[in-house]
Amino acid sequence: MLQTKTFTTTGTKYPQPFFLQMIEYHPAAADNDLLITDLNSQVLYKVRAAGAAANGESSYVEAKAFSCFVNGLIISTIDGGTVYIHAGEG
Repeated sequence: MLQTKTFTTTGTKYPQPFFLQMIEYHPAAADNDLLITDLNSQVLYKVRAAGAAANGESSYVEAKAFSCFVNGLIISTIDGGTVYIHAGEG
C-alpha cells in the first residue's frame, strides 16, 4: 500500500529501512535547498529549486523516483517548502 507523508522540517523521518517510491519537493522560493540522506549519511536526494512551487505549480516541483529499500530517511536541509515522501511495500 502506497503511503504519502508530508514534512516541512529537518530531522529523522523514517528511523528504519523502508521501501521508497518517490521524493517530491514543492519549494517555497527559488534557490531553496533540500538535502535528504539515509541513516548512514548516504545522499538520497539533493536539489536547489529553480523557482517557487508552494501551491503545486508543476514547472517548479522537483521529484525523484525510486523503487528500492533505503536505510531510513533524514531531512538534513530544507530551506523552505514541503517534501512529500511516497513509500510502499516492495
